[in-house]
Amino acid sequence: MRPTLFRLAALLLVGAAAPAAAGPDPLRIAWLGPLSGPLKAAGEESLLGVRAAADGWASGRPVEVVPFDDADDPKVAEDLLAEAQKQKFAAVVAMPTGRTVEAVAARARRGRVPVLVAGTAPPTPSIDPEDPVIFVGPWETADSGVASIV
Repeated sequence: MRPTLFRLAALLLVGAAAPAAAGPDPLRIAWLGPLSGPLKAAGEESLLGVRAAADGWASGRPVEVVPFDDADDPKVAEDLLAEAQKQKFAAVVAMPTGRTVEAVAARARRGRVPVLVAGTAPPTPSIDPEDPVIFVGPWETADSGVASIV
């Protein structure tokens, strides 16, 4: 995915999750995805995009993006998301793969912490109007039959 997509999506999530009064402490965002293994390059690109988007956020308030390497392993992804939730980040941006997306979505829903899921594999849809999982990715359009990116 292009870094621009991550910038826009992460900005929307952080804007909704940021406290009203900006203080001197950095706004902390957790990033979850593969930084090792065969998908390392895709994970690194995603992380760079989120970090680039963080420049200039929150009216000059510093933003810290903390990476969590799930190594494209569902159990590791679930455990790391639980750890990120415990650390009370302002937001979580996840780049799960087809192998990890369901574990990430399930953990996000149990923890009721908003998680922006950006990738090509959507999680199982939920009918819960307060579902904390926000998916940004491609899908097939009815008129063109090709994938579109939100």
